[in-house]
Amino acid sequence: MSRSDYIKLPILFWKYSGEHLIAHALGFEYELMGDDPAKLKKMFSEYLKKKLDDPFFSVPDLEDPVLLNLEISHRPSLKENNAFFPSSEKIQLHIPLVYGMGEHGHYDCFLPTLDTSFQSYHKNQITLLGEHYIRDMFQSFTPAKAYSHLLHSEPYLDEIRIRTKAGFGFRKRKVDAGMPPSLINNAEKLPYTKSIRQKISTLTNQAWEQGDNINAVINKLVREKASVILCGDPGVGKSSILYEAIRDIDRRKTHRITFWKTTPRQIIAGARYLGDWQETLETFIEDLTSVRGILWLDDFISLVTTGGDGPESSMASYLLPFLKDGGFQVIGEMTPQELDVAKRLLPGFTEHFQVITIRELEKSGILKIFQLYDEYVSKTYDASIDPDALTLSYSLLRRFVTYEKFPGKAITFLSSLVDEALNNQKREINQEDVINAFIAKTGLPEIILRDDVMINERELNHYFESRIMGQSDAVKHITSIIKVFKSGINDPEKPIASMIFAGPTGVGKTASVKLLSEYFFGHGQKSNPLIRLDMSEFQHPDQIYRLIGTGGSKPGKMIQFVRERPFSILLLDEIEKANPLIFDALMTVFDEGFLVDSHGRVTDFRNTIIIMTTNLGGQSKRSPGFGNNTGQDYRGAIRKFFRPEFFNRIDRVVIFNALSQQHIDSITVKELDDLKKREGFESRRIKLEFSEKIVRYISNTGFDPNYGARPLQRAIEKYITSPIAKYLLKNRKLTNCTLKIDSGDDGNIHISKYNGR
Repeated sequence: MSRSDYIKLPILFWKYSGEHLIAHALGFEYELMGDDPAKLKKMFSEYLKKKLDDPFFSVPDLEDPVLLNLEISHRPSLKENNAFFPSSEKIQLHIPLVYGMGEHGHYDCFLPTLDTSFQSYHKNQITLLGEHYIRDMFQSFTPAKAYSHLLHSEPYLDEIRIRTKAGFGFRKRKVDAGMPPSLINNAEKLPYTKSIRQKISTLTNQAWEQGDNINAVINKLVREKASVILCGDPGVGKSSILYEAIRDIDRRKTHRITFWKTTPRQIIAGARYLGDWQETLETFIEDLTSVRGILWLDDFISLVTTGGDGPESSMASYLLPFLKDGGFQVIGEMTPQELDVAKRLLPGFTEHFQVITIRELEKSGILKIFQLYDEYVSKTYDASIDPDALTLSYSLLRRFVTYEKFPGKAITFLSSLVDEALNNQKREINQEDVINAFIAKTGLPEIILRDDVMINERELNHYFESRIMGQSDAVKHITSIIKVFKSGINDPEKPIASMIFAGPTGVGKTASVKLLSEYFFGHGQKSNPLIRLDMSEFQHPDQIYRLIGTGGSKPGKMIQFVRERPFSILLLDEIEKANPLIFDALMTVFDEGFLVDSHGRVTDFRNTIIIMTTNLGGQSKRSPGFGNNTGQDYRGAIRKFFRPEFFNRIDRVVIFNALSQQHIDSITVKELDDLKKREGFESRRIKLEFSEKIVRYISNTGFDPNYGARPLQRAIEKYITSPIAKYLLKNRKLTNCTLKIDSGDDGNIHISKYNGR
């Protein structure tokens, strides 16, 4: 098999804590952990196979990759109040570097554990450049982060090979005769050929119902020879409009214009040395103008933040003279928030662009696009979408997918439906397919999504009351949120709900959050719908950036999680321990339903339920436990602690009661019933019976007035699970029987067996 018949992808392995393997395939942003290297390679292979038809996806193409182990001495330091406090000891870093000859004649070099790469034109400079990059990155690392990069074993290099499909041609760019290498190496030539467009999948880029905007772009580019920014919310069709305008200009064959698409970072990725990007960018511009090229820059806002230490020394600033001369044309897309940020960071830059505002279509235009897409699918794939399924798709997308606009979210969703149907050799998509796809996308239960299904209040109350003991008032609040959301009368411009859960420790606050997340968002999505953040980690002013980020390429924890899981419950544990600056950020979320970072990127919280837990009010002079503290104690303490403007933006304060002995008994029975269902018992067909005496013993032992039912799990593990485990180890062949667990007068646990079901 020749090199052109397969993709060969280097993959780096090393051990973690002497046990598990870590695998990092070059070009991938994430790592996998496991015990079997063959399984890890298979997982990467399966993902790579799915991406073969994506023209925007590429993998490193290294010839004879080599692994170097760079040894560097580093003294960690902590920066605080603009002062550095170096560690007394140095650490020896062993950082793996993988390099190989790339397809364009230079060496592509990767630092997998640092998630970065660079290029070298001379082999003897690879080690020097690698050490330079490593030292530069570690200067900004905290000691904890520096120590996290210590490897636990010697890494080794392997590879996976994937046979390419017939006609596959995206791994290497096809070099057009006479085109400058800097363009070929760092940009995609547009428009794509028909064969490439057909491999993009059912996600069409046709700009239906956008004729006026397409003509406006063509007029600005061809007649006025202007640079253009399309400004609009995500999903309004900016990319499709630009691409259709490019395709229209190319079809006319009268203007001899070429079009190229890339990102700011990709243009300067080939810079030989750090800080040498200006020369690379100037060469790129000269080559572009030599072929009458118009440049489409993706991730346009990064022009202002890429290159130098600030906007004044960024790529955007460097491009200003070329834009003023008028011989260099650029097109791009921005959201309104990103455009505002660009104007603020570098005043005058956007003045050299013609801004065309793209707004979301009216309902009639959106429904027309639904019909046109159905016709496109019928003609191209011999499949169809039932009209009722189209109507249902519009309704669900309009109500629930608020973080993106039409028609983008419709085309994306319908394309996923068609892909799934074609994979299953199905030619017609109906309402059931739409519901199932939406459950998988959002995790919302079918009873929420279907207007023809009503909630049974008795069943809903029982679902929560049977799992949350002794908290009838909390259950009323929780079920009320579900009923309001089901009715569609919640405020669509705010989070679904924002609440404070208050009460003693160990009474079910966190357990209630978990249960609500399972009911609300746990029916389809693969990721855990519960995002839990310990607010005691964000007590200092600087730590707000760890929570919400600084606007750079790596967002803060909360922003990252909500972007990944927009349909989720955000649990902010012990909210009172957070720095007050965080309360200000949360007020914006409560009011507007989203946060905008310093680069204009929007994070939408309107499909989240935000729950904050607190123990405020539980430290009164009254003794804790068994209902001494009242709801007024907690509400009063919460009102006193938070500023009125913060408190008044919270939808509900839910007070959890202290647990009575009866409640503890009920919780004990429930936990023991759950123990019976563990796989180790069910697989061996072993039933468990608990005497009243042992139940009462566990109930008394597992309850603490200061910690509620929290010690109950430990008591069950200590007094029930461990003795049974020892018993089963002594009786390895035991199966198909019942074990009766009792407590003797001597306080010891007694286990007796009798056969039969």
